[in-house]
Amino acid sequence: MSALFVESTKVPLDRTLSLIHSMLAEHGAQAIMSEYEENQINGLAFRIKLGETFIAFRLPCRWRSILALLKYKSDRYGPDDEARARRIAWRQIYWWLKAQLALVDTEMVQLTEVFLPYAQYRTGETVFERLRKTAYQQLTHQPGGEE
Repeated sequence: MSALFVESTKVPLDRTLSLIHSMLAEHGAQAIMSEYEENQINGLAFRIKLGETFIAFRLPCRWRSILALLKYKSDRYGPDDEARARRIAWRQIYWWLKAQLALVDTEMVQLTEVFLPYAQYRTGETVFERLRKTAYQQLTHQPGGEE
């Protein structure tokens, strides 16, 4: 198995989160809220003004996937593995966000194009979650069917 992206990061979680907050603020975030599960941060919600309206987004951090990979790669499980998985997962989000916002900065894409899957309906459900719940029916094409 190849190396996990930023697997060796030593950057403290609070530093990565601070950098993410700064990037979002620099790109128009009016409010940023941390979401927690069991006293650990597992997502960010933020609001960006577009024209005369606000759009809310929720960016999850599914760190347990990273933890599963770490466990798979090593037969030793240590008490720091969960903290390490969180640190790696948030660092991956940081680099993903940095790359996406570079595309926005160069006007290759619009901010809403990048974050659309994370846009929230008034119910709090994201666009991605709603599409997944309906088995992506809004996106499927039937042979011979009309668009």
